[in-house]
Amino acid sequence: MILSIFLCLHYLVLRMAYHEVKLDNKRLDMSQELLQKQNYELHEMYEKNRARMHEYSHNLEYLYYCIREEKYSEAGEFLRKYIGGLNEEKRIVWTGLSFLDFIINYKKQAMDKRGIEFHLTLDVYEYPFKEAELGILLGNLLDNAIEACEKCEPGKREIKLHIWNVKYMFMLNLINSSSKSPEVREQQFITDKEEKNAHGMGVEQVRRIVEKYGGDINFQYSGEHFETNIIVSNMKEENT
Repeated sequence: MILSIFLCLHYLVLRMAYHEVKLDNKRLDMSQELLQKQNYELHEMYEKNRARMHEYSHNLEYLYYCIREEKYSEAGEFLRKYIGGLNEEKRIVWTGLSFLDFIINYKKQAMDKRGIEFHLTLDVYEYPFKEAELGILLGNLLDNAIEACEKCEPGKREIKLHIWNVKYMFMLNLINSSSKSPEVREQQFITDKEEKNAHGMGVEQVRRIVEKYGGDINFQYSGEHFETNIIVSNMKEENT
């Protein structure tokens, strides 16, 4: 009987270890997928900027031609249209933190396509995360916010993002419209999308990144809005 109990306990331990390894592998796969997505977005932006540089070169050649041939009216009309195009494409974000600006601007384009009103408040000069971690964290939160807004009626789609530093702290507040209260099971969010595991693992990755830096993250649902709050110390205070 003792041997049987021992074997049963041994089996249970092995089974638990197997499930833990399986869960860790799933988390690793999810991290790799998120990094691949981020790398794809970076590559896409790089190619877009490279094409623009090629276009700029031709534009300068044309302006040089107009000046050399004293076609000043043509040059003036070209510059008027060109500057107008630049004003439409100019960045709406500038923090001096290029990667943070890139993520927000990229997601802002997705919001515009879906008719989501975006309110942004920034007073940030540094963040404690590595760039890849920031991409996973902010990318996931904004993707989930956009997904929730898409399910709301047009005209009621809104995202508010506030990121700021207070002394030795990094703080983030994200509020988005939501048509229903999210389902939570065992402290994990359950999505109604087909890729349920990917969505849940994405939120779990965000939580892990915040906890890695000794931070706190909490989610709240109130009425027709979902709110995420993150507070992380950048650890400088401990080194002073």
